[in-house]
Amino acid sequence: MGLPGISKSRFTDYLKCPRLGYFACHPDRFAHLKDPDDWATQQRIETGLRAGQLAREAFPDGTLIGHDQDMGSALDETAAAMGDGRFPYVFEATFADDGLLARADVLRKVSDRVVDLIEVKATTSVKTEHIPDVAFQLHVLETVGLEVRSCALMHFDGAYLYCIFRPQLTTDIGSN
Repeated sequence: MGLPGISKSRFTDYLKCPRLGYFACHPDRFAHLKDPDDWATQQRIETGLRAGQLAREAFPDGTLIGHDQDMGSALDETAAAMGDGRFPYVFEATFADDGLLARADVLRKVSDRVVDLIEVKATTSVKTEHIPDVAFQLHVLETVGLEVRSCALMHFDGAYLYCIFRPQLTTDIGSN
């Protein structure tokens, strides 16, 4: 059995706890130990997805690389998008080299092989644990031959309020 691929999330899991990183690299071996996602985990996932959507709205004229589960297709689609001059931004751009895999939240194409990397976080401030996350992506992008002109963390203003109001169905039972 070969060495498992190391993604950004596996790398940051390892930094938090080496055992967690090992478990993440061998998910099939430890699937029986995994707790089902609870409400809080599901909320974090949904918040992250919403943050990505808001980031895409902030950078118009970009293209989204899909294929969450099919990394081969994501790599092919990224290569095509990087060469397509119609898109100044590529969202979820996927790169792999030497067993490392990174998906960049936002890549701004500056020129043919020069990019700006923007990592989107669903937080209201920069946190120290965000730095290794960006560093891992920077390493992978440079390994595949891109020149990264700048790296940025995008987070959300804590004063911003997004509310969803759902009308509650009521029945008016009047008295006769």
